[in-house]
Amino acid sequence: MLTVRLPKDLESSLLELASKLGINKSKMVVEALQHYMEDKKDYLLASKIYKAQNKFYTHEEVLSELGL
Repeated sequence: MLTVRLPKDLESSLLELASKLGINKSKMVVEALQHYMEDKKDYLLASKIYKAQNKFYTHEEVLSELGL
């Protein structure tokens, strides 16, 4: 169990958006936190790889490598 205090304006926005989406605020916060943590893990992995290789990739190289 975790308790978090939100600024009033953020809590109001959260409640309004959750209501419009038809989900409760807890589910919305959990989903947001999951996405945030995935992004941070990706950043840490990318930083680790960069430090190990010390090589830059262009946007085009990344798209090509990913087949996009």
